Amino acid sequence: MSWVGKCFTSLFFLFFLGMGSVFVWFIARDAFATIRTWSWTKTDCEIISSDVSDKNPKGVHTGDFYVDIKYHYHFGGQEITSSR
Repeated sequence: MSWVGKCFTSLFFLFFLGMGSVFVWFIARDAFATIRTWSWTKTDCEIISSDVSDKNPKGVHTGDFYVDIKYHYHFGGQEITSSR
């Protein structure tokens, strides 16, 4: 096999090695983010309001349903109100 063939073969397999490595990186990053949530401190909250609408936040009917929840909780000495 000539050096051109060897270079082409090497580049071909390096491309697929790189794509596999990117795939493994995405899976590992998502798994790590999920595992981190297991160590979160359990915190009670109070739901202030909740609503289900068939309009998106911009007021457009899309055929999907949207949940709007506002809640309040205490964490780390702070009072937090959120809708996320």
